[in-house]
Amino acid sequence: MQTARQIDVVLKHIEAEFGAEPEFLWPERYPSYAVFRHSDTKKWFALVATISATSLGLKDGKQIDIINLKFGKKTNLRLRRNERSYFSGLSHEQK
Repeated sequence: MQTARQIDVVLKHIEAEFGAEPEFLWPERYPSYAVFRHSDTKKWFALVATISATSLGLKDGKQIDIINLKFGKKTNLRLRRNERSYFSGLSHEQK
């Protein structure tokens, strides 16, 4: 029996919990990049992509699935407990 990839589980959760469908905005250049938006404001809250691990400074050059989440500072602090799987992005407040 084949187990589901973690990214597939996340995508199904986003669709079930938030009713958001993936949008593929750059199908020719980045066919694996999917954006999820809030239905009311149309602002994005998640970007799912497949990238090279070296893009994150990791030594292994294999392709990995990532999710870029947009959320508040309190959630940010809770997530940082697991530094191995968390890479901080630049927020608008940090600019």
